[in-house]
Amino acid sequence: MPTTSQVGFSKGGYDVIVYTNGVGIYAETKYGGVVASGVLGIDDYRVLNAAIAYIIANGAGKVYVDAGTYVLGSNTLSFPATIPIGFEFICSKAAIFNYSGTTDIVNIDSNSACNFEFGILNGNSNGTTVNGIHLQPRNAGVNGQITVVTSRVAANKIATVKNGIYFDCSAGNIANNEFVINIINNSVSVPGGMSSNCTGILVNGSGNNICQGNRIYVTYLHSGANYSGGAVWTGISIGSAAWGATKTNVNRYEIPALDAENVNGCTGVVTYGGSDVFIGNLVDLPAGTGIVLNGGANQNHFVLGSFGGATQLVNNSGNVNNVIISGSFFSVGLSTCRMYNDGQEIQIYSTNVGNVLRILDTDGATQRLSIKGQGYINSNISTTTLNGTTAGSAIYHQLFAGNSLKMFFVYLSGYQNNTGIAQTIPMGTNFSHQAKILVDDSGGATVDNPTTTLTLPINMASAKTGWIVLIGW
Repeated sequence: MPTTSQVGFSKGGYDVIVYTNGVGIYAETKYGGVVASGVLGIDDYRVLNAAIAYIIANGAGKVYVDAGTYVLGSNTLSFPATIPIGFEFICSKAAIFNYSGTTDIVNIDSNSACNFEFGILNGNSNGTTVNGIHLQPRNAGVNGQITVVTSRVAANKIATVKNGIYFDCSAGNIANNEFVINIINNSVSVPGGMSSNCTGILVNGSGNNICQGNRIYVTYLHSGANYSGGAVWTGISIGSAAWGATKTNVNRYEIPALDAENVNGCTGVVTYGGSDVFIGNLVDLPAGTGIVLNGGANQNHFVLGSFGGATQLVNNSGNVNNVIISGSFFSVGLSTCRMYNDGQEIQIYSTNVGNVLRILDTDGATQRLSIKGQGYINSNISTTTLNGTTAGSAIYHQLFAGNSLKMFFVYLSGYQNNTGIAQTIPMGTNFSHQAKILVDDSGGATVDNPTTTLTLPINMASAKTGWIVLIGW
């Protein structure tokens, strides 16, 4: 798993370097040849574009952008579909790109085995920049489909945009790429808030195009509270009903911290996709929803160290094969949930002095717990006390009450009944057949068939201390 230090970028060898001395901006070859130059803050986009064009014209290579603040104006930093394999566009962590337009800060068309590493991408100050990085395979060739594949895209920070990264499969595929982003930080620096809804990672498309096999790592995905006009925020939005349920799958999203502060109506993850893996934390969603599974969502795996949200899970999909494991909840709202421990021990801890694990249906009634394989239950179940008519008491409970196993325990504490009138103990859950009395220290207990009641002896000459144990189903 990448760390923050791995998101930033080594100068290393380069073919063209872009740098500034605080007054001018320059693009030079590794041999000192001038590719382009201009006035910093005015000619930045032209010089950057010239460096890209130079490398492409020479059949691949590496552009390195040194630390500095570069003004793009309303010009998108765009990489065409004709980029050769092996092209690299590498920036210093401290290379800041300020964009004042309303579409994309960076647009990547169709590339194979290319490497893009950006510094800080800032959208415009009024909150109307749509995308930080827009992956948009278009320009379809002879076979009608283009794929962004096996590339690496990284950035130190993406800020003040409506969509941090947009995986746009409207005209092509995005498959088997790696995306490493240090911070996606929407809206916090926008006076008055964003003008419309925001998404940290947006995946959508049309037709038979697919987004699959990608690995997306974001160290910190954050959104602030200053929205306007009822705008809301979604951490990760995957697919749509119109696109279909099988178009986004086998992607891996790793987000150690997904944080929405106090945004009303926010959602951590909304998905129509299947077989994706989500690893990380969904935290601080006080008025929002953690996960929304929509139609088609199936066989997703969520492994979440912590989980916030006024509503933790909404399952609109009708599917039961999603797996959700979290430090604060597990499989809420799913009919079937599978937990795989990979040969290791599964432990459930709770600081609550009462229940550690309860399984409830929607009306709050406790349901059956089914255990298959070797194991045991250590239960701190409550007991009931029956006072003996002559002396002592009988303390009882039913530990197991399943369809295939029932066990009933009675502890006699100096119990005696010598009145000739029977005392009885009801079963918590009746046995389907006559129970077997395994232990009877009372000297004469009986059961009915099927067993609903345990009857204690009526003429006990002395008090008894010991056990009565019933077993059956």
